[in-house]
Amino acid sequence: MDKELFKKEIADNGIKWYDFKKDSSILDLRENIVEYSEKNFDYIIIKDHMEQIENVQKYLKPDGVILFLVNNKYGLANSSKANTYTKAEIERTLRKLKIKDYKFYYPLPNYEQANTIFSDDYLPDRNHPKLINNVFYDEDSEVKYNEIEEIVTVTAEDKFIDYTNSYIVEIGSRSPIKFVSYNNSRKDEYRLVTKVYDNKVVKEAVNDKAKQHIEQIKENTENLTKAGFNMLDRYEDGKIISKYMEGKTLYEEVIDTLFYEGEYPAYNVIGKWFRYILDRCEKLDITYIDLVLENCFVKDGEYFFFDQEWEMKDVPLEFVLYRTINNIYTYNSWIQGMFKKERFFKYFHLEEKLDIMRECEKKLQEQVVNQELINAYDEQYREKYKNVVPFEDYIKENFIQKILKKLKK
Repeated sequence: MDKELFKKEIADNGIKWYDFKKDSSILDLRENIVEYSEKNFDYIIIKDHMEQIENVQKYLKPDGVILFLVNNKYGLANSSKANTYTKAEIERTLRKLKIKDYKFYYPLPNYEQANTIFSDDYLPDRNHPKLINNVFYDEDSEVKYNEIEEIVTVTAEDKFIDYTNSYIVEIGSRSPIKFVSYNNSRKDEYRLVTKVYDNKVVKEAVNDKAKQHIEQIKENTENLTKAGFNMLDRYEDGKIISKYMEGKTLYEEVIDTLFYEGEYPAYNVIGKWFRYILDRCEKLDITYIDLVLENCFVKDGEYFFFDQEWEMKDVPLEFVLYRTINNIYTYNSWIQGMFKKERFFKYFHLEEKLDIMRECEKKLQEQVVNQELINAYDEQYREKYKNVVPFEDYIKENFIQKILKKLKK
């Protein structure tokens, strides 16, 4: 699949997560803004043109909803795009129209290629693994800094909503959905969408091919329950539904422990979790490789697991530990400067098994990932990012140029 075809395929990700009412009437004006004689739509979708919010209200049912997709004026990739607005500008317009009921969502990398969607009810911190989302640029796009890395940087400074590339504004209602995650880089048969609500998490197949993968998660969940694990997931009507738990995952707790307390307290947390897994999995002939920290909560000393997508035969149980350590460093590059990954591997006696572990990871990636798409991204990444500067330098340079222009006046 080439990147242009891929971009067309996921173009609806910005709206298809939404729970539209069954048999509802939808007016989609994303491509054309025209006058309609018909009225009383349940939903109206518009993008970019904020002035249309007022214009389309006459076509909406009293309890109808407008979904407005727009780029952020200060978004990391939007310095040259038209029809961009800040969150404050959008809110001022809504107040002017006497609209009080609305909710903001923040799609990454943008509303056109949404892979992850946050909301004010579910904002990320710098450690969130879903902050990193690959973005495909147009051929003529000029990339001046690495926006994938910089979204992590600005999030660490509590500026996520100021610099995120796009907004999705729900006007007229408030969906109970707080967070959405797709799997855009996977092969079709493994592509799912995960939706986090106030009291549950729902995982669905994106297409018919992926329905079998939902069945596999069901089977994995049942087998792990029999093995003595506390599982948050259940199967219902072709979906995986999980009980929502407040608080941080064990992954987030380990990252915080590393940052505030150091590596050895983090080793203790990881070691205790892995011993729990060993006690229940040693006699199983299949390795459930998603028993990683990010799929685990701890409450009152008990471990609770969810999202068990993958199982592999003839794979050592230590592969789960290897994946956990790798994930820590993949999504938190700053840790490498404080604690070398090799120290983790040595502490947990993995250094002699790294070749085996890497071969297992390669096997998993070959099974799951759309490699043609990844290759296209890697090629673009090398080309687009080869001459970038740090975001901080770019901001300073722009600030200086603005001052000079004022002085010349």
